[in-house]
This record gives sequence, C-alpha cells and structure tokens, in this order.
Amino acid sequence: SCAADGMCSVACPVDINTADLVRETRSEQLPPVASTLGEIAANNFSMVDAGVRVASALARRVYPKWPRTMGTPTRSVTTRTTKPDVILFPSCPSRWFGASGTDSINSAVLTLCERAGLHVTQPPSKELCCGQIFDSKGLGQGASQALERTMRSIDMLTPGEAVPIVCDVS
Repeated sequence: SCAADGMCSVACPVDINTADLVRETRSEQLPPVASTLGEIAANNFSMVDAGVRVASALARRVYPKWPRTMGTPTRSVTTRTTKPDVILFPSCPSRWFGASGTDSINSAVLTLCERAGLHVTQPPSKELCCGQIFDSKGLGQGASQALERTMRSIDMLTPGEAVPIVCDVS
C-alpha cells in the first residue's frame, strides 16, 4: 500500500517518507513470534505461494461473488534465452490475483518486449519474492532473506552481467 512503499515521499514537498514510520511502528508492535514466522515464510516461499493458490481456489467455490477483477492464480510465463535483454519478475499479488492468460501483466510485458525485439527470461517465481509483502508488515528480516534469495536466483540467470529487471510492484 502507499502507506508502506514509500512512494508518497516522491510527491511530498518536504520529503516525508511515511512508509519508514509505518514499517517501524508495525515492527515494534509485532509479537516476537511474528518475526520468526515471517522468516520461515520467506525461506519457504513456494509453500506460501501454494497456500495462496489453494485459498484463492477455495474462496471462488465458497464465495460465489468473488470479484472477477481478482483474476485467478497465474502460471509463470517463462521465455528462456541464453542472453536475455530483460528479466521479468512478476510480483506475488500479480501472480496470485492478477488476470491470467493473454490478459496477464506477464503476457503484456512479454508482448511489448517481443515487439521491441528484446529477449526476456524469468526466474522460477513461485519460489521467489522481492520481500515487499514482508517489509510492509514490519518483517524486515524476512524481507531481507526473501530479497537476497531472489537476487541470487536472478544473478544465476545472467552471471556477471547487468540486465534490467522489470517488476510490476511499486
């Protein structure tokens, strides 16, 4: 949310970053076990991904008025190349709740890149997380662990090369 991603500081005329305050406050209010659980979730993200997919499928059956705009959990759209120009890293919310198929953000980015003549690759995103969902809840250690694992995975795709990363998370 805007209260936790820091984007409000970009437009703030006095450079106040409310997100830092929100995250710090959330972190201070969490019980000690929350940090441990956050680290466990960050280190086992494929289980979190599977859990959200199951919960989403169940919600659609139990709650028939589930908003159509929520989409369905998407599968990774993977285009592997030996030397990519761009790495596509879709955010967790987009993978879980975004549109699927040709209406997905992944599909739109891939189409744009294809038309621009760019070669795209994507890491195994079900196992990875940029860490924002942990950071915004005040779970800084879990966020750091998730981000570090993601960056190691991305580095393995293009060892020793600087390649732009496209992510649809703010």
